[in-house]
Amino acid sequence: MSRSQPSAHAAPPRSARRPRAQDPRRFGVALESAYLISFEWDIERDEVRRFHSSAPVLDANADRPNRFETIVQAVHPDDRTVFRAAVQAAIDDPEGHYESEFRLATPPGQRQVWLYERGRIQRGRDGRPRRLIGVSQDITARKEAEQRLRASEERLREADRQKDEFLAMLAHELRNTLAPIRTTVGITSADAVVSRVRDVVDRQVTQMARLLDDLLDVSRLARESLLLQRRPTALAEVLDAALETSRPLLAHNALRLVVDQPAEPVILDADAVRLTQVFANLLNNAAKYSHPGDAVTLTVRLEEAFVAVSVSDTGIGIAPHMLPRVFDLFAQGTEARSHAPGGLGIGLSLAQRLVDMHGGRIDVCSPGTGEGSTFTVRLPLLVTADAPAGDDTVSPLSAMEQGDRT
Repeated sequence: MSRSQPSAHAAPPRSARRPRAQDPRRFGVALESAYLISFEWDIERDEVRRFHSSAPVLDANADRPNRFETIVQAVHPDDRTVFRAAVQAAIDDPEGHYESEFRLATPPGQRQVWLYERGRIQRGRDGRPRRLIGVSQDITARKEAEQRLRASEERLREADRQKDEFLAMLAHELRNTLAPIRTTVGITSADAVVSRVRDVVDRQVTQMARLLDDLLDVSRLARESLLLQRRPTALAEVLDAALETSRPLLAHNALRLVVDQPAEPVILDADAVRLTQVFANLLNNAAKYSHPGDAVTLTVRLEEAFVAVSVSDTGIGIAPHMLPRVFDLFAQGTEARSHAPGGLGIGLSLAQRLVDMHGGRIDVCSPGTGEGSTFTVRLPLLVTADAPAGDDTVSPLSAMEQGDRT
């Protein structure tokens, strides 16, 4: 046999040898490094043993057997019922899965210790439970972090509530100061110069009042105290009121208004005042971000069980990255702030919330910056009891789920 050929009795390569049994101490080090404690409960003998633990949460006799009831007494009194139930559930479970999370009983003033346990029941050939084997993990640090997070969230909620109350009070007080100003403007001289000044002051006071009204409504929505006064409402009357509100701003910015709506009446179950606010906000938004001489178009279309009202402009448009945030509270793009400084960025957010409260939806589309934008409000038509039998009208919910068709 050539020297280059291995003997049939030669030892296999080192990599092919069977690995030696792992040192049990390595297992113990791994458990301790992960804050794990292995345990075994011999159910027939009622002996519970814990292994591979130097965790300070356990007593010095941790490796000595204990009765199950002794372990139960080491659990916090408020968690003992849940602990017992978890063990019993594992015994009753055909798969024998055990999982529990509980506090240990600690003396007053000491750090509260939490444990998380997982294990499995081993059964004999007769199917009776023999042992519960598993591991415990000290999760005290995680629980303390969760408690700090909850406390932080509660502080933030309280600060947010106080902020809402402050804004509501501020808007209310400022709104009250505008009334005497408007009254004074109304009784000033008819002189031409004074008249022009009066018009400017009146327009600014009106704008300030509108902003404060929106701020008050946002505060009411945040506190869930804004209620709708719904009744059968003609959409045409709502739009007329919105146009009356927005016409001064449209005229001041030298914009052309185009209105396209059906001749037949469109009836909604709505709060006329709140819907007027929605469409006035959309018209004002179009007026603010359009160029002199541009057109603002108001279009009404019937879509089965819904009516779609669109406000379109050919103004500065909306950048793609801003489209998902258009309805966020206080959101304003860079182009919007530079084109029409001022404003609080709450009008569109308020409009969306009010439309939602009416069971409708508001959408926005824009080809991009400088390409104008279109806001479309879809509202369910009023369903009357005298609708003809066999009417194939799609329900509002079904129609909404079919998606946009504009």
